[in-house]
Amino acid sequence: MKYTIACIMVFLVAGGVSAQSKSEVALTAKINRIIRKMTLEEKIGMLHGNALFSSGGVPRLGIPELTCDDGPLGVREEIKRFDWASANWTTDSAMFLPNGSAIAATWNPVMANRYGVVIGEEANARKKMVMLAPAFNICRMPLCGRTYEYYSEDPYLNSQLAVQSVKGIQSQHVAACIKHFAANNQELNRDSVNTMVDERALREIYLPAFKAAVQQGNAYTVMSAYNKVNGYWCSENDFLLNKVLKKEWGFKGVVMSDWAGTHHTVAAANNGLDIEMGSSGPYDRWYFAQPLLAAVKAGQVSEKTIDDKVRRILWLMYHTSMSADHPKGSIATPEHAKAAYDIASESIVLLKNDNHLLPLKTSAIKRIAVIGDNAVRTFALGGYGAGVKAKYEVTALEGIKSRFGKTAGISFAQGYRANYLASKTDEQ
Repeated sequence: MKYTIACIMVFLVAGGVSAQSKSEVALTAKINRIIRKMTLEEKIGMLHGNALFSSGGVPRLGIPELTCDDGPLGVREEIKRFDWASANWTTDSAMFLPNGSAIAATWNPVMANRYGVVIGEEANARKKMVMLAPAFNICRMPLCGRTYEYYSEDPYLNSQLAVQSVKGIQSQHVAACIKHFAANNQELNRDSVNTMVDERALREIYLPAFKAAVQQGNAYTVMSAYNKVNGYWCSENDFLLNKVLKKEWGFKGVVMSDWAGTHHTVAAANNGLDIEMGSSGPYDRWYFAQPLLAAVKAGQVSEKTIDDKVRRILWLMYHTSMSADHPKGSIATPEHAKAAYDIASESIVLLKNDNHLLPLKTSAIKRIAVIGDNAVRTFALGGYGAGVKAKYEVTALEGIKSRFGKTAGISFAQGYRANYLASKTDEQ
């Protein structure tokens, strides 16, 4: 009896793998045929940006550009192809979604998945094939500056949410780009700091959510972080990109740099980076453009390495822009607004309720004092790489007036004046 059960189990497992393998083998063969038709110059052209949010395709072979966009709070408003200025579209309003810390506060993977589905549907409506989200570095310190868009300080919670966010986005044939890999946990000098961390801490705290997003969520793209880890830039870190991500975790997709986060040609090419992205031209002079072509011709980077990068990009495209039955998408719909509302509602956490003060007896409220600069601010367009052009945004003061304006007197005092320093716009 035990022998019979064991045989059945082996048969079921083998059968499942076999069916999946046939599909993968067929796709690999198709991609290899395309690569054999490409010139070295065409291959190199796919490995670097050709505009602010796209990298090159091969029109001769029907390979489109790879288009991407921010970000963690919703699809960014359309900007000019070579300029951070607004493109002044009237059709690019998107849903302003709750941030990462709010999603974490729900403790609910279902909400993370709903967030991802909305992101994916809205990306399709805007023809963006890679969304630079979710972001889930560990919230190691409150001054990180990106903490609002990350999840939490807990590796397990981050992992569960990351997997579902990725699955939600990619259910719409849009790639999730998980970021920032890795140990990008402070804002001060984050584009130059050398993060010194032992391997145990790295594997127990900073990497679990990335591993889960790759192995359980099947994330299609990963963004390398700005910083160094143990002396090596993340965009050319052999341990992180080759040994752990691609070999140990079996990552099949594409590693792209953070914007202007590439520092060398040969080291980045040989140590795992696939696409170099950035903010300004001339694009043919980037590390992965003419310098990479020269490095291949000089024998410093093998064409086999280049082919692997192109193969990964094409694999990504066949799961997104070149996929069958690609969804059309939708944007800023009532259904999306309901998802945003539900996530925000679940994110509200009541820590204490002394003397049963809550819920408030609204009929007895006659006067309300609203104090603080944030009560009259909107936030959709703010933040590093996270701005969204919302159709409308209600401030806290407006919301309170709408609810209580006819039944209570409302007094507002600014209390302080916030001083928001200008930030660089080329950091994702």
